Amino acid sequence: MKKIVLVVIVILLAASVAMALTLPRNETFYEGGAMWAPLTNFNPLNVNHGWGVDLVYPTLFMYNPLTNQMVPYLAESATWTSKTTYVINLRHNAYWTDGQPVTAQDVKYTFELPFTVSQLVPIVGLKSVNVINDYEVQFVFSHPNYPNFYPALYSDYIVPEHIWSQVATSDIFSKANLTNPVGCGPYEYLASNQQEIILQRNDNWWGNDVFGKPAPKYVVEIYASSNNVALGLLLQGQLDMSSFYLPGAETLMGPYNLTTWNKKPPYMPSNATTLLFLNTTATPLNNVQFRRALAYAIGPISDLTQRVYAGYVPNYVNQLGFLPIKSWMQFEDKSVVSQYGYTFDPAKAAQMLDQLGYTKGPNGWRTMPNGQPLKLSIICPYGWTDWMAAERIVAEDLQKVGLNVTADFPDYSTYFSDITSGNYTMMMSNPNGVSQTPYTYFYSLFGYPVQQYMYNGNFERYTNPTVTDLLNKIATYPLNDTTDLQPLYSQIEQIFLQDMPAIPLFYNGMWYLANSSVWTNYPTADNPYCWPSTYNNANVIDGSLLLYTHIKPAK
Repeated sequence: MKKIVLVVIVILLAASVAMALTLPRNETFYEGGAMWAPLTNFNPLNVNHGWGVDLVYPTLFMYNPLTNQMVPYLAESATWTSKTTYVINLRHNAYWTDGQPVTAQDVKYTFELPFTVSQLVPIVGLKSVNVINDYEVQFVFSHPNYPNFYPALYSDYIVPEHIWSQVATSDIFSKANLTNPVGCGPYEYLASNQQEIILQRNDNWWGNDVFGKPAPKYVVEIYASSNNVALGLLLQGQLDMSSFYLPGAETLMGPYNLTTWNKKPPYMPSNATTLLFLNTTATPLNNVQFRRALAYAIGPISDLTQRVYAGYVPNYVNQLGFLPIKSWMQFEDKSVVSQYGYTFDPAKAAQMLDQLGYTKGPNGWRTMPNGQPLKLSIICPYGWTDWMAAERIVAEDLQKVGLNVTADFPDYSTYFSDITSGNYTMMMSNPNGVSQTPYTYFYSLFGYPVQQYMYNGNFERYTNPTVTDLLNKIATYPLNDTTDLQPLYSQIEQIFLQDMPAIPLFYNGMWYLANSSVWTNYPTADNPYCWPSTYNNANVIDGSLLLYTHIKPAK
């Protein structure tokens, strides 16, 4: 009876959103989970651009996290011709939607823009980009930084020089680009409103002969005010694919023709690791042994994941926080984890806290060694219901060893302000997700130098010159040089486990549910042709562009 009531409620909630869906249903693919506000920015050079840019503007490569391979996209081939020179051959049949050919000059212009536009980040070690001919371009380095360069090849969008060179340098980053944007992807920007962003298929796309012609004529990203509204649209068949977190939806898979990645738990692939970040500049979290005591106090992880996610994600997490993907796990040093790792052991946590002088007072809460009250808090954004539930469980675990810890839920803007300014003691977040190398994970954790405001990473404000040196050395080796890289990763892993600036909690799933009423042949673990994501940038960074060339109309 409760299930029936839930379904009725969410379908009624969806009605107002459904009113906006006016395109031919059998030609339109509706997706959701990446639009959180009306579209104001379609600028591929601005990191805060809205959804859809990756279907309009090309990158040189795509990345497939399932195979850990870079897939040629605008590039046809590429090779290192020397230790400092990388040459890319472009496809000869690519054209911008205004009819102009895509050439090496567009690539040179795009990658050299950061030399003159201060808001753009240049590739580390890049000296110049040289045009050899119309379809051959050369990247010259003083010293290549491999884990910085390769992601740029599948995340930096190429723009047409003949359009963007007419924009004042001071306006390039802020340009909205909402009036007839000229791209060369499988789709073109058509329109947007308060509830949706609409793209129309580019039937002259050069990639039709390479990747296949996309099946949907229109692709629409919808705005849903809540998870319940999104669930209602999905059950009605008004939403084809969801990247919303929809708890309990697995019970509706059969009756409502829903598809997800795995047919049995864990239903979702792991997309990122959620950690408890510890502000290493705040007392007593500036004490290494205090931080390690917290790690022993939290758990068991299987209890947390079952209570919060009920089969959506794996019931374990790697002690290093490594995602369960080959590109990361190949560098896990099991001997280091065995020697320096931790297990759920609240008795050991209590013993460590006692030895450090954080003893219990008359009220049962531990105090500072000088007898002053000790109070800590954990923060995550209000409305992130799964994280809020997980945060409460972690707070309860810490309370059980006598720590006065509260679970607090500020609005997102306050949360972001607090974590970037260091105005917190503990918080939940996740660093970069699936990638070619664990370097991106470690660099996000503690590679950024500590300054007043930390916008990109190292939110725990951890400083260790040895780690900085190790990261710099790792960056000089090709990603597949396991012989030289393993000793360096082993050292970082040991330091991470010894110093514990952040504690891995659980794997965040790639939330994915699809309705097969209108479209079929979705990616699954049994049919893994692409990563099941429609998040911003996922079409090239995770190779999900292939979703549109593989799905088929339902019979």
